[in-house]
Amino acid sequence: MKKIMLACPLAAVLTVGMSVPASAALSSNALLNFLPGVVTSTSSGAQLVNSGSYFGFDFNGDGRVAAAERTAISQNEGLKISQAQRLPGGGTGIENAVIDLWRSFGDTGTHWTSLPANILTDDGAGEVTIDLTGWTANLNGNQNISLGSGAWGGFVDGVAQINCALDCSDGDTYTLDYTATVPPLDPSGKGGLAYLYHLEGRISSVPLPAAVWLFGSGLLGLVGVARWRKT
Repeated sequence: MKKIMLACPLAAVLTVGMSVPASAALSSNALLNFLPGVVTSTSSGAQLVNSGSYFGFDFNGDGRVAAAERTAISQNEGLKISQAQRLPGGGTGIENAVIDLWRSFGDTGTHWTSLPANILTDDGAGEVTIDLTGWTANLNGNQNISLGSGAWGGFVDGVAQINCALDCSDGDTYTLDYTATVPPLDPSGKGGLAYLYHLEGRISSVPLPAAVWLFGSGLLGLVGVARWRKT
């Protein structure tokens, strides 16, 4: 009986910080993989994005981001739940970037997060919100646009809405929608423009950092030593 009592507290320590409410289904260790945006051309040569993943700005101010105002995107690291994904070297590379390099209306860039994309709500039935107050677009490797506020109607500042086919657990498919407004005096020339970010894809797990596994292995080793001494 003493052996069992000794092992239980140590096992409990291994799960500290990794548990989520019983009703939640999206893991705090999840990775949001996404499908690339699909570009089609009209007879006049216009480039349209009607499906897949994309972002865009409301350039004409009509209250929506039309297919011709969207930029198709593809995955770099994907969006990691509970992690910040900062660019190295002040934005000179795409390591850690959520999105691969894109070209849009004369700019080249990517997107990253300065703050962890933490889970805010999860109903366990396919509706989740996450914190994107640190969402940032990097233009041309040297200019960052803060996209953490200025949500459109129906959205909350800095909050992305996720809808899943089932419950947002590992392997489920999802869509993510997020809106913001570029700060009015932003030097990018896009100040005041409404912004839309849309992802479609599948959820998977992010491997735990090696340090976590080493910590866990050390505790399991202590359990073994303690049991050996009791026998």
